Amino acid sequence: MEKKRTIIYFEEDDGFLPVNSNRDALSSFLAELGFDVKLFTNAYLTEQFFPQAKKLVSRRLLACFIVKQARYCPEYTAELVENFKRNVSGEVTVIVLPYWGGESIEDRVKSGGALFMDWYDDGFFPVIASLEKTVECFNWLGAESLEEEGLLFGQLEKAYKANRFNPKSEEDDGMLGVPDHNHSVVAEALRIKIQPVEFLKEEFDEKIRDGPFDFCAFSRDDYIIESELIKAMSNGEKAELSEKMRRTMGRVGHGEKISAYAIDPITLESFHTNDFGSHSNVPMYLESRVDTIEIMRSKMANRDWEDNYDSEKRTRHRFFTGLIYHAVPGFKIPILRLDWWDGRKKSQLKSIVEKIRSERKFIVVDKALNVHE
Repeated sequence: MEKKRTIIYFEEDDGFLPVNSNRDALSSFLAELGFDVKLFTNAYLTEQFFPQAKKLVSRRLLACFIVKQARYCPEYTAELVENFKRNVSGEVTVIVLPYWGGESIEDRVKSGGALFMDWYDDGFFPVIASLEKTVECFNWLGAESLEEEGLLFGQLEKAYKANRFNPKSEEDDGMLGVPDHNHSVVAEALRIKIQPVEFLKEEFDEKIRDGPFDFCAFSRDDYIIESELIKAMSNGEKAELSEKMRRTMGRVGHGEKISAYAIDPITLESFHTNDFGSHSNVPMYLESRVDTIEIMRSKMANRDWEDNYDSEKRTRHRFFTGLIYHAVPGFKIPILRLDWWDGRKKSQLKSIVEKIRSERKFIVVDKALNVHE
């Protein structure tokens, strides 16, 4: 069974803007290339992941460690790199993204071997392209993810220690198999294999972020029930629902129960916010990320990127935008009311609706509250 190799990527939030477009673009692009990206925005959480990273190294699953130099404390970045090389691996590729205009930390990394370059440098993408994206892995547990396998191994280890090193008598030298007197190991294994992935994700999140509020996925049954509820509404019932949605909006800045949303039909990158006063800036934030991804694609393919900043072809003009209502009475699932018009390509609308529905985070409707398939 082939498994994706992991790239650990650490970069702090932008100190001036509510988003970090370059970081989010690079993370999405690396995932697009086929890597499993572990994105961290906190140095402490990054180091807490090092024991897991060491296990990845033992199975040849760790492809690269990317670190963005801290703006104000460059010595912390050097220390993080040194800790990685000392406690995780001295062989795994380490890339340090310098902070433009900041102090160079190349001399502070005493162990050497780190590559100092930014993603727009000519040498960055050849290094990424040289990394293996998958490796052949064999495990008798049949685990779908490394986290799942790690938990199962942890349960087996606890059962072994509890029974092997605490024998009932001095003559008991342990059993050949793994004792499981109360069936906890088997029960936990079955729970993980049976439980839907949207609930497991709450335990094993792929992106450990301490940033702004995010939406969670709902169960398939709940999603279908509430979608069908809106579909079955009469025009009068839809008018009542529209009024309920309007009442959730604040008088200034739409209020805290509304989030602005934008999605790009080409890359399917999306962005939402619930920060006060920033709803109108969502297309701008997403445009910065999408433009960066397209530049990265061009660099990876060794072709020039067309700069559209001074034309009507700017990427933000192709975005679908709308508002997310996440406190509508009678609904557990937030409702995303998207704006679109007849001039848009139906294929684009279909692709973004499929993407949103697959995530099951919000029910997508148009201005007339029609649920699109």
